[in-house]
Amino acid sequence: MQHGRGYMAQALARRYKRAIQGLLNEQYSVMPLRPGLFQVRKANGEAYKVRMDLLPVCTCADWAKHGHGHVCKHVLMVGMATAEVAYVGYRAKKPPHARVFVVRDGRPQPLRHVVRHSPTGFEWGYGGSGPADLALSILADYLGDEEIAEDLKGPFKSEVVSRLPHAGWVLTENALQAFLQRHLSIPVEIPLPSYA
Repeated sequence: MQHGRGYMAQALARRYKRAIQGLLNEQYSVMPLRPGLFQVRKANGEAYKVRMDLLPVCTCADWAKHGHGHVCKHVLMVGMATAEVAYVGYRAKKPPHARVFVVRDGRPQPLRHVVRHSPTGFEWGYGGSGPADLALSILADYLGDEEIAEDLKGPFKSEVVSRLPHAGWVLTENALQAFLQRHLSIPVEIPLPSYA
């Protein structure tokens, strides 16, 4: 049966939500077995193995049904739990529809909203006030400095936040570091004096 893009996006958002809720409520734990191989154990003892390569593989029934290229909640959990810090957003049916969490050491917590432009909350996937606040909030949390975050929020919003997929996304420290290297390591050219 062929499903439309809307259905697929909703299914992905549900997987992000289940992954966050599973870690948040400590229903699941992630344990490394060897480099690139992890065990995701449910509180009831049920366990799945996840191999994180170019195309992640999971031993769960959901992954087996859909195969390579599919991202199940266990793959998402491993990605979140193994990153030093990850920012995760997904869409929920009930308000607030756009939910954003910061995951540190496998423990998610709601991202603090630094309100500058959008009193209604975070957004992404376009260039408005909700995405501006999301850009500022992620950078302020990651850098620990709202002033620097304020200076960088415009480029971060246009280069990263406005391009995030509508249904759900994960930003890891590697993505943030790549952005910061482009914007904080740019050599400043000093113009030659007019008499030179």
